[in-house]
Amino acid sequence: MSKIVANSLTNSNWYKRYDDGWIEQGGEIDVTFSNRGTYSFTFPTPFTEPPLNFNTTVHLAKTGDQLGFELCVTSLTATGATLLYDYTTGSGNIKKVFWTAKGV
Repeated sequence: MSKIVANSLTNSNWYKRYDDGWIEQGGEIDVTFSNRGTYSFTFPTPFTEPPLNFNTTVHLAKTGDQLGFELCVTSLTATGATLLYDYTTGSGNIKKVFWTAKGV
């Protein structure tokens, strides 16, 4: 059974490093997106290679039947990620993006 050898928790991110090299980390990005663009960020602790698993969830205060929001990963490296976003209306309603990454 793996044991946690290092961990950290701040207001915006967290990570756990295990004795077998496995890393789990995540956080939240406080953003108000414009209609289109990219957003890049650095992981709190770098991996040795791109993570095996990377997930995002958008927190959106939806106020009606608005058009959809698209978020995709355009770059994923051992040290961070770049997200491409496209939101046609109501972009000010987007409050946060939550993310998690797992790997070695």
